Amino acid sequence: LLVGSFGLFLGCVLTLVLPSFAVLSWLTAGGVALFVGYVLFDLSQLVHRYGPDDAIVAALCLYADVVGLFLYALECLTLSDA
Repeated sequence: LLVGSFGLFLGCVLTLVLPSFAVLSWLTAGGVALFVGYVLFDLSQLVHRYGPDDAIVAALCLYADVVGLFLYALECLTLSDA
C-alpha cells in the first residue's frame, strides 16, 4: 500500500507536468484500487488487532478510507461524463 501511495503521488506530479486524459483516467482507477486496498487492510486490522478500547481509532481510520474511496470514485464518474 505504501508503494501504491507513492506511485499515486508520482502520478499526480506527472499530471501537473503532462496533463493528459489517459494519465488522469489511470490515476483515478489506481486511486480507487488503492483505497479499496486501504479499506480491506483497515478491516483486517479491525478484526485482528484492535480491541474494544480502540473502537474510535478504528472507526476514524475506516472513515478516512471510505471518504478517499468515495472521492476517487466520484472523480472516476465525472471523467466518464467528459
